[in-house]
Amino acid sequence: MGKGENGMNASEEAEQLEHKVDTLREDLDGLVGELDRRRHALGRQLKPIALIAAGVAAAVGIGLALWFRHRRRTRPKLAPFAEALRRMRAHPEQVANASPSIAKKTAAAALTTLASLAVRRAFTAAVPERSRKE
Repeated sequence: MGKGENGMNASEEAEQLEHKVDTLREDLDGLVGELDRRRHALGRQLKPIALIAAGVAAAVGIGLALWFRHRRRTRPKLAPFAEALRRMRAHPEQVANASPSIAKKTAAAALTTLASLAVRRAFTAAVPERSRKE
């Protein structure tokens, strides 16, 4: 058979190349195996950290959502009060006076009752009884 450039025939050269390829495959298998082992080891180390981080992120997210919801619900209740305070600060002379005392309220009620009785008596005196029955 014919000899190649380095003095070997084709079958010897093919065997030598196969041997090199097998050696490289074994080295590559060892490297891939080592990388896989390290990846799994790192995954075992990072898994608790990742779970803790995910739990903290979820708790913070839920807390913020609840806080915004609470803030949105309580804000409208305080808005009219805040508006009243702003108006009071802007125009203190327009702030309502205190309500009348109980004595004044009682006197007003009594006078109203007396006025209605007086009007009724005046009406009964002015209008004859027959015309009222008809």
